[in-house]
Amino acid sequence: MMSKRRGSILLTLGMLLPFVAQSTQVLADGPTINGYVDTQYGYNFDAPGNGTTFGRSYDAQDNNIANTAHLSISGMFNDNTNYVVDIDAGHDANTTVGGTNNASAVVLQEAYVNYVGASKLGFKVGKFATYQGIEVIETNANPTISRGYLFGMAEPFTHVGGVVTLALGKLDFAAGFVNGWDVANDNNPGKTFVGKIGLNLGDALAATLSGYHGPEQTQSAPLPANNVIDGNSGNNRDSIDLTILTKIIPSVDLFLQGNAGTEENAADTNGAVGGVVVDDRASWSGVGVQPVVHFGDKFSVGGRVEYFADPQGVRSGSGINNTYLTNFTFTPGYKINDNLLVRAEYRYDTSNKKVWVDDKGKAQDDASTGTVQFVVSF
Repeated sequence: MMSKRRGSILLTLGMLLPFVAQSTQVLADGPTINGYVDTQYGYNFDAPGNGTTFGRSYDAQDNNIANTAHLSISGMFNDNTNYVVDIDAGHDANTTVGGTNNASAVVLQEAYVNYVGASKLGFKVGKFATYQGIEVIETNANPTISRGYLFGMAEPFTHVGGVVTLALGKLDFAAGFVNGWDVANDNNPGKTFVGKIGLNLGDALAATLSGYHGPEQTQSAPLPANNVIDGNSGNNRDSIDLTILTKIIPSVDLFLQGNAGTEENAADTNGAVGGVVVDDRASWSGVGVQPVVHFGDKFSVGGRVEYFADPQGVRSGSGINNTYLTNFTFTPGYKINDNLLVRAEYRYDTSNKKVWVDDKGKAQDDASTGTVQFVVSF
């Protein structure tokens, strides 16, 4: 008997077929190409003995000069159909795929086709970025240089699959199925449901409510007697996120985010106790505020205040129960010209647990870092 989930996926694909069957004509003006080159230096003032700063994503390595190139190719087939191909190379790409410090990588970040019909009903299929969160993979589009806890611990980066879309005035909707969180090929038999509702009232308010539900653990069947992780479709991960942007205050972009998630039979795969299963269900939650204040066209100051609760120590990778993290970030930036952005950042992280280390390897309950960044856009 066909499962309900698989039947839903087939129904979604069936809804897409009438759109795909329509003929398209490639426009003669060709694709638009843009991107950036990012070079930055990051330093942890505690000079941690293990060379890394706990809780970070793209800037975890201490005392390091990182270099990343981003290339975006986009275009229109006709008035209804467009495509996007985004490629990352270098440091950030290597981090995205979980590589080592000395490795290099080229990553297909996004590659999708988007169709919108006359009725505003359409679809998006391929590989595309998450609907969740303030921060994105593209560094120059973020309020700060470093990424926060919610970006690195609570949200997927990208996924492969398809969604049906619908625009109704100031509202837009999307719903469909993907392989899972940050995997090109699915790592278990189940698919993950993704859905979002967007509201756009212009500068006054733009908000996105999004959610994910599905199994994300790697399949290992049959389930061993000692109850280590099994990636079957019963161990679901749920994530719900509300992200808001308002520009109601003159010269201020104010971003707000709240996120909460749970996972059945989750495990800490990164922390000191690595791979220990959390009985029943793990949970996590966090909130963040990120303002960007503009002083004319060239100078701006970005900031972040963020709190993340990780009761089982699973999403942070601390492996310590009741881990609660807070970070305060201050990021002034200056546009030397239309193509060159220079930013500096000071960030202070603190926790109720000693999750950072100093130069002697001694555990600490706080950390301070500084970063300088140069971004050339084209």
